[in-house]
Amino acid sequence: MPTPTNPNLLPFYTYVYTLVSVQESSSLHCGQLQTGSATIIVDQQPWTNAAVIPPYCGSTTVRFFDVLTYPQQIINLVSWTWDFGDPASGANNTSTLKNPTHIYTLPGLYSITHTSTSDKGCTGGGFLGTIRVNERPHADFIPPQVCLNDTYAQFTNSSSISAGTLTWAWDFGDPASGANNTSTGQNPQHSYTATGPYNVRLISTSNFFCKDTVIKQIFVNGSFPKAIFTVANEAALCVNKPVSITNSSTVFPGNITKLEIIWDDVNAPTVIQTDNTPFTGSVYTHLYPDFNTPLTKNITVHIRAYSGIVCTGDSLHTITLNASPKLQFTPIPDTCLLADPFQLTQAAEIAGVPGAPGVYTGTGVTTAGIFSPKVAGVGTHVITYTFTSTAGCVESISSSIKVLDTVSAKFSYVMLACDKAQIIFNDESAVPAGIVNANTIWDFDDGSPIETHTAGVPFTHVFPVWKTYHVKMFTRSAYGCNSTVITKDVVINPIPQPDFSFPASICLPHGDIAFTNISTIADGTESTFTYLWHFGDVASGAADSSKAFAPTHHYITTGPFNVNLQVTAGSGCKHDTTIILDVIHPQPKADFTTNRKTACLGENIIFTNTTDPLQGTIKDINWDMGDNTTAIHTPTVDYTYLDTLTYRVSLYIVNSTGCNSDTIYRDMKVYPNPVVDAGTDRVVLEGISVKMKPVVQGVEMKYLWTPNIYFNNGINTILAPIAVDVKDDITYTLQVAARGGCMRMDQVYIKVLKNPIIPNTFTPNGDGINEKWEITYLKDFPNSKVQVFTRAGQKVFESDGYSKAWDGKYKGKPLPFDTYYYIIEPGSGHDPLTGYVTILK
Repeated sequence: MPTPTNPNLLPFYTYVYTLVSVQESSSLHCGQLQTGSATIIVDQQPWTNAAVIPPYCGSTTVRFFDVLTYPQQIINLVSWTWDFGDPASGANNTSTLKNPTHIYTLPGLYSITHTSTSDKGCTGGGFLGTIRVNERPHADFIPPQVCLNDTYAQFTNSSSISAGTLTWAWDFGDPASGANNTSTGQNPQHSYTATGPYNVRLISTSNFFCKDTVIKQIFVNGSFPKAIFTVANEAALCVNKPVSITNSSTVFPGNITKLEIIWDDVNAPTVIQTDNTPFTGSVYTHLYPDFNTPLTKNITVHIRAYSGIVCTGDSLHTITLNASPKLQFTPIPDTCLLADPFQLTQAAEIAGVPGAPGVYTGTGVTTAGIFSPKVAGVGTHVITYTFTSTAGCVESISSSIKVLDTVSAKFSYVMLACDKAQIIFNDESAVPAGIVNANTIWDFDDGSPIETHTAGVPFTHVFPVWKTYHVKMFTRSAYGCNSTVITKDVVINPIPQPDFSFPASICLPHGDIAFTNISTIADGTESTFTYLWHFGDVASGAADSSKAFAPTHHYITTGPFNVNLQVTAGSGCKHDTTIILDVIHPQPKADFTTNRKTACLGENIIFTNTTDPLQGTIKDINWDMGDNTTAIHTPTVDYTYLDTLTYRVSLYIVNSTGCNSDTIYRDMKVYPNPVVDAGTDRVVLEGISVKMKPVVQGVEMKYLWTPNIYFNNGINTILAPIAVDVKDDITYTLQVAARGGCMRMDQVYIKVLKNPIIPNTFTPNGDGINEKWEITYLKDFPNSKVQVFTRAGQKVFESDGYSKAWDGKYKGKPLPFDTYYYIIEPGSGHDPLTGYVTILK
């Protein structure tokens, strides 16, 4: 047992634990003595309590207080948590304040939970208890309408609460009345002694002491109201229209609180219209019992205005009501849609009320009362008759008229209407629902009598000649309504007359027969024709027919063939004819020989015709040499080509039947002489190697360079040999042999630029010997440049090219004996040369 350091504060104190021995948990229970101690501090736990300030009424703020009791020591609290048991309040149901508030909107029982936490992390608290939130009453009352002469103002209490009882406290806003200014009654009375406004207050308190207050203003009106009203359109009042009056009653001071209207004070004094909330400008209407005789009646209108219970004012006014017309509208018979417009006469005024003639209105009705079925359209239409009396009283009456639909006439005929054929006509009229289509009536525009046929039944008609006929047709329903007459042009078409021709002679294999179409028709509408040809050549398959106007057919045998042409006019009328074709001849076979198989450019070739003409004799020979040369008609041709190509040589002949042979083609190869360019002449530096750069064109070429000097290893039979260590100028000849044995040659010149020989002294002393600085071979370098400088770097000589040698002068004056520095740039790929030259005297 630990020994407490402060036993008087149990159970909140510091405990010290001393270790005496250690024993294992095995069955041997081995152990030994030990020493040591540990200290544990137990902190005090908060004790929770709370206080709530009543009363607890709905929609009022409830205040909560944290109240803690610590009998042994003080604890430092740092946080609080409240749950008000009101989840409907959402996030407002909890709080972390020490002393929070909460508004309960609904009455009921609510469980309160509260915890608090110390700075040591110890927490205490929990369920505190349940509070009851009581219903808050609703205070209200009906303000009285009162005038100064009223004995009292009666207040009607309308306060409410769903459960429990209420008490009341009234303040009538009349302090001058002394003790009478207040009351605790439910529906009290109070006598006011002066006009004007008063603020009345009512406090309603429940048996749980929950309260609600309402304040309303009442006005004590004057005692002498004036009843005033005006009648709208009083000069022209009609009994069949409501009479309208406008209130303008007044009282001073205050307002009219009620209005009573007796619309017929003489005949119906007990029939009263009441308005408990009148205002200036309020309008009231009344419809009096209708009458037709006498023509007028006088009526007394009585209005009573109230400013309180006993304060009233009255006003009476006599008005004159005019009789209303009495109308009658007899039924209008049904009519057909296409009927002519007619006058409406079925309505009239029958009570003898004088006035202008009545007016008809409605769909399809003119201002003169003329009804047009076409304008109105199919269906039932309302026609209104309006009568206005001399006094301006208007009465209307309506009746309906039914416009019967008619058949929508339509017909068709077989479009292939050919001369003398029977034409089938079909009635395709659209018949509306409820309509019975009886007959169709026809006028064929060909002089025949008008025909009547049963609706919907096809029939035929034959027209006498081909032309366009304007056929008219309309329908008649069982009711007798005719449709609109429709006219359609019926075209009776003539029959086409097919015919064609073809050439008098055709030769194979070009058995293309171009047929000439010469078909006609009486009405000249050949441009509308369509055609179907059958060439009698079954072996040609699908090609045996054509729809072209003037087709061409390819025949491969001599025939004969039965050719048929069927012509269809634009109207669809058709006719055909057959003609025998027997004008096709066989084709000769062309052939020729040549004196050589191939040739080089410039060689002549002999061509010889060997064609068999078959039927007849050869009339014409036609050579095509393959190079656009065609005007050759001799049996033998000696020809030389001007270019190195493969020429397609062709030959055909024409025999005495006018038939061309086939064309025979043979290729003649003319090989080109090779194109040889040994290359451009070269300028090279002494001792370098030079590779030949020829440009050669040809096929299967062989090469030979001469003379065979300087060539590397003596090889001179390749296209581009290399000349090594060329010492002197030389001209090489390149000979090239190409396919076909054709040979050409060309030359190239090699110019060798020898290295300049530069003397290091010269003596410009006038003795005529070594007067100038002569540089050997430098003239061969066309772009050379020479510069000479003194020891101080002054330029004393310069030349571009080496047209003249330096004479040792500068600006025309001799230079003194000295050594000068030179820079020589030979160009042509040679490196610059530098050194010194000395002028001696």
